[in-house]
Amino acid sequence: MSGKIKKSLRVFSVLLPMLALNAQNVEIGFDAKPAENGLTVDWHQNKAPNFKPYGTVELIDAPYGKWKKALQIASTEKPTDVLLNKSIPAKVGDHFSVTVVFRSKNNHKARVGLYGMDKKGLCEYQAFEFTPINKEWDFRQTTFEVQKENTDRICFFLAANPNSSIEYSCLTYRKLSDSETTAFSPGKNRRLWKERTQGVNLAYKKKVTFHPEPNYSLTSSGGSDAADLTDGRLGKPNDMLWFDTEAVAWYRALHGVTVIVDLGSVQPVEKGVIRINGGRIGGTEFPRILEAWVSRDGTNFYLSHSMKKVAVTERDMTNWKELYYLPETLSDEAASPTYYVYPFELDVKADARYVAFRAPIYTSLMMITDELAVMKATDSQQKEEGYNSVYKKTPQPLVHESIIIQPRMEKFYVAGNMKLPNWLTVDNRLKDSNGQFSYTVDLPEQIGFTEEKSWPQFTRTFLKEERANGRVTYVFEPKCKFSTFLEVTASYQLGPFFFATEGKTVPENQKYAVFTTYYNGKQETARKLPLEIITIPEVPPVKHLNISLAWTENRHFMTWPDYLKTQKRLGFNVLPFFPLSKDAPQAKELIEKAEKEGFLIRQQMSPTAKMNAYNKGVTEYKCTSGHNLVRSACLAYRGKYYSQMLENIKNAVRDYPADFITFDEETWGTPHLNASMQCTRCDALRKSKKMEWKDFFGWAEAEYLKEFKKAVAEGAREGKKKMPVIGFYALRPDGTTSFQLGKVPFLGWNDLYPDYCDEIQDSYYGRDTAEAHKRARQYYMRIRNPKILIPWITGGAGAHCETAYSKRTGQHLIEVLMNGAGGVQYFMYPSFESPLDYYYHARTLSELVPFEDILMKGTLDESFRGSNDKLLYTARILGNRTLLLIGNYAAVNPAETVIKVNGKVRDLVRRKDLTGSGGTVKLTIPADDYGLYLITRDKVQ
Repeated sequence: MSGKIKKSLRVFSVLLPMLALNAQNVEIGFDAKPAENGLTVDWHQNKAPNFKPYGTVELIDAPYGKWKKALQIASTEKPTDVLLNKSIPAKVGDHFSVTVVFRSKNNHKARVGLYGMDKKGLCEYQAFEFTPINKEWDFRQTTFEVQKENTDRICFFLAANPNSSIEYSCLTYRKLSDSETTAFSPGKNRRLWKERTQGVNLAYKKKVTFHPEPNYSLTSSGGSDAADLTDGRLGKPNDMLWFDTEAVAWYRALHGVTVIVDLGSVQPVEKGVIRINGGRIGGTEFPRILEAWVSRDGTNFYLSHSMKKVAVTERDMTNWKELYYLPETLSDEAASPTYYVYPFELDVKADARYVAFRAPIYTSLMMITDELAVMKATDSQQKEEGYNSVYKKTPQPLVHESIIIQPRMEKFYVAGNMKLPNWLTVDNRLKDSNGQFSYTVDLPEQIGFTEEKSWPQFTRTFLKEERANGRVTYVFEPKCKFSTFLEVTASYQLGPFFFATEGKTVPENQKYAVFTTYYNGKQETARKLPLEIITIPEVPPVKHLNISLAWTENRHFMTWPDYLKTQKRLGFNVLPFFPLSKDAPQAKELIEKAEKEGFLIRQQMSPTAKMNAYNKGVTEYKCTSGHNLVRSACLAYRGKYYSQMLENIKNAVRDYPADFITFDEETWGTPHLNASMQCTRCDALRKSKKMEWKDFFGWAEAEYLKEFKKAVAEGAREGKKKMPVIGFYALRPDGTTSFQLGKVPFLGWNDLYPDYCDEIQDSYYGRDTAEAHKRARQYYMRIRNPKILIPWITGGAGAHCETAYSKRTGQHLIEVLMNGAGGVQYFMYPSFESPLDYYYHARTLSELVPFEDILMKGTLDESFRGSNDKLLYTARILGNRTLLLIGNYAAVNPAETVIKVNGKVRDLVRRKDLTGSGGTVKLTIPADDYGLYLITRDKVQ
């Protein structure tokens, strides 16, 4: 920029008043009070000398949304700038999200930018251009990062390039929080790409193949897709990859995308890195699941890493190994339309010639990527434990054009002594979805099948069985369109299927299962897997702990064969019931029978969610402004629908058994609180209480929920019942919800507990057992009452069924109970993916139940340690007994440790007494497992 322009802008910069900035969106249009310059009091034209001859700027009638006026700029051979009249405090490294609404009848580019200023005047200039798609109003977003060390304030401008005309309806800007800049800053994410690709990129200039082929014309122009991802060049800095020929894109890739790199020869690989466009603008979205696969021969592929995206409400469970979170527009925490590119890294740690990146399910319109890298493993990395362990898994047909149905695990597990469910996965690559589909499960004749008819039973309609040669084939023919089958199973999995031997012996040579698919009468695939029959331990009667497979919906437990008998044998002494569901009357008889048999009942209620479900199209009870996706139940509303909701709670307690109630209220997440700040009712209530938004939200959430307890009490009185114990899902002392101005206590913790809530229900659905240990201990040390601590955990497949890891079922259970919880609530039914999950649950609970008194009354010795400080220790003490847990989780090899003892030691897992010498005992903890010991001292200490 010339010195003359700088001189003119230096004067302008000194005169600009400062605009106080918070984290809210600031939207400025052209409807404000007119000014003498022909614009409004918010804007003025840049009249620096180098802009001569000046273009014309004027206000026109051009409605868009709430705005009636628009700015029309017509430039000469020089550009024309229109600047905001107020500057914004800023410093180097600050990021600002900027959105503009514009149109051009002549396909001219829109231009938005910022001027940065210091005490001397102009010191920084940035600008960004948008190409219109058509002649209608368009909105686009970009992010600016303040670059100069001495910049202390900025000003945004709108412009027309030389010899062009453009119309602007409004400009919206917002300063991004530190967490948002990780996601929304193109510069930051490019630097992250550079950091993650330090070293030798084995994929550079290597051949890439696609399945399916890319099909988006704007990125495939020039025919360079096959080379674009390994050419070393990133897309344009604006992150709008859907216009970028350096990128590769798929439109409506509903059956997933697989990208395979051929390294030319087997190479030592540390990891793969791939940049993917997300944010939900233009149909882009980050993948629900992202995987890395490896192969030495190009035929047999092995899964080395899989990550699943979680929602904003579950972002605290992410570890970027099994689960990840990135904010996206509207339904997440992004407060304005956005898009950005993030460099995902996926572990490989194996020798491979072929490395594949796969997104197996894609629910958005487009998947877009512009570059990938395969990083070479160093000599030391090749010597690490677990290197090449991926090849111990069963290989999978990664590339095919068929449909495969099979268990997620490498074996098919069937219980020998009780009826337990199995869930199957569907991998569809068929190009057609209009044909007739069926599938079969072939098993030894000793294995029986019990049909279960809960929704969506039409995906697994049992047709017949065929017996021959000591085998039985169960034939299933879905009673729905194939496209419906695919849509439903993508969201709800395929299952449950109840297979059992019921005590019959299966010959060794028959211990295999075959899963076969058929399309239009033709066999597509047949997957043969080993079959393992397992015996589930029977748990002794549970007297004091509170154990529940809590998110088993009415439709599932009503159709579970031998439900009550099986739950008792598994140690589930508290049964779930959903009284607000439409099928509650049908489930009532079974629940009342359970109560008579000695089970406790935990009602699961989601009052505001049900209010939404049963009043579709009604907006009276919602906040008065905001996008439909983020308008929540209004915290200031107490009208008809709120009263109906309380009446439903009262009736549920009056009419159905209830020893415990869990209220699941996830209504007020980040985007909802942001939208509530625009609600006239919420704002009026806030002002009447003379509160800032940060104080208001916590208080208002608790006030909204306090009435729940009153409704429960009224229902108990009318039903002449004991007052149930009340808990709120995910409520814990340090729980918070983020919004534009900071964080607020989740559900108004300080005002809700303990007067209106009896339990603390932390939820941890991550896969890290050490984290489960830490969280349970943290809340126990604060509360020191196990009866109050009833957290949510998950079965081995995870809350999102992201991976099969059945051992985690038992590991998380024992760590949570040993570290102070008085019970658990499992989320959810399908997270117990096979009888193997029930086995680990029952094994662990059987080991603990004889020591319920220690768990409920014993103290926790935080100082207890053994000689191996890499292990996880928990010691619970009651009288002369110590219950000792030692974890060696996620380890490849067994580990030894020496502990000091003064008394007898019994190994409760292997059921044998141990001997030591000199007051010590050496213990060996198996790899990825735990040891549980009872130490009995001679005297009470």
